[in-house]
Amino acid sequence: MHRIDTPTAQKDKFGADKNGFTAGNPQTGTPATDLDNDYFDMLQEELAGVVEATGVNLDKSKHDQLITAIHSLNKNRTLVVTSSQTITIPDWVTEIYVTASAGGGGGGGGGGGDTTYYGAGGGGGGAGESIIKRKFTVPAGASLSITIGAEGVGANSSVGTGNDGNAGGNTVIGNLITLTGGGGGKGGINTPTSGGTIGGGKGGTGYPNGASGSDGILTAGTAAGGVGSSTPFGGGGGNGRAVTIAATESNGVNAYGYGSGGGGGGGKYGNASMGGGNTAPGGSGGNGAPGIVIIEW
Repeated sequence: MHRIDTPTAQKDKFGADKNGFTAGNPQTGTPATDLDNDYFDMLQEELAGVVEATGVNLDKSKHDQLITAIHSLNKNRTLVVTSSQTITIPDWVTEIYVTASAGGGGGGGGGGGDTTYYGAGGGGGGAGESIIKRKFTVPAGASLSITIGAEGVGANSSVGTGNDGNAGGNTVIGNLITLTGGGGGKGGINTPTSGGTIGGGKGGTGYPNGASGSDGILTAGTAAGGVGSSTPFGGGGGNGRAVTIAATESNGVNAYGYGSGGGGGGGKYGNASMGGGNTAPGGSGGNGAPGIVIIEW
């Protein structure tokens, strides 16, 4: 784009090198500003380019295409990515603002038991690393490969020491940044009935870490799982409670939204014989939540 630059333009009207127009003055011999095809071509292509940037063809019968295009471009400056893919940066963009999270870790399983063993609660999954509106410089029109971190799968139930939850996947945004997935919660251990108090599984590492499972004792239902850690994009999964028999309420709850950790499973307590057999598994861990990327320009 350029300002009028014909020989009769009013020089520096709006400041240094900022020419303008004049109607001229016959009494002083000042001519009116001449217009040329170069200037009108520039105006035409600048305005038409705004409309065509929205993918719309110019239509001689419409007189609102420019304002419609401006509204459209302002509304379409945010891209939400929830699955791995390659995106193309607009050819007029050189700075982007990224909000994103890696996948959350799965919850650990609670310790199981039988008539002679009891367990502790599993740890909650850690939250995936996240950023909010961080600015990056990018080449205009460049392709950007995005990998969305998968959710960490919660641990399966076990009649022995609880299994560990799985870590969430990393979210990778081209060569700009890699966000680390949340760690899986540790399984609650189990011990013979003569073992006293046993420690709950540690919460998964993350941003922040998941909560650790509660300690288990033989005579009381203290061995609840740890709560999964939350992110700005979703809540961590709730914890499973301690049980004396196999029960679904001992399972940790799946995380909600994006990047948060799954809840840890509850542990088994008591030394009574179980209905239908002598063993009772601890609760399974809840799944973490997958990552997300939001790009604004």
